[in-house]
Amino acid sequence: MCGYQGWFRAPGDGANDGWGHYIARGKFDSEHVHLDFWPDTSEYTKTYPTALTNRDGTIARVFSSADQSTTDLHFKWMREYGIEGVFVQRFFGRLRTEGSRKKSRLVLEMPSSPHKNMPAPFR
Repeated sequence: MCGYQGWFRAPGDGANDGWGHYIARGKFDSEHVHLDFWPDTSEYTKTYPTALTNRDGTIARVFSSADQSTTDLHFKWMREYGIEGVFVQRFFGRLRTEGSRKKSRLVLEMPSSPHKNMPAPFR
């Protein structure tokens, strides 16, 4: 078992949360990015362009947890590494209103649940 937040967002992902969890104060630049490590997005089906560039001059891209293909890939990786289930983490502040509760359940309520990649006892 492991924890899974699913809280990264990007403009254009349908969640309407902007750059959720990637940045501070609404700006996606080198001063406001909240990442310890830049994600390797080479296996993602869908990625989102940022205002930053890679060393080779290409646009730096990130994933969104609101995108079904992202959670499918994450759960596929977990299954490949023998992780048999997850605990979904939520912060109390995000649960205060019905609207924020709905957004916090997004990963759990996708049409094709990420649980499909988990072994049968955990679906």
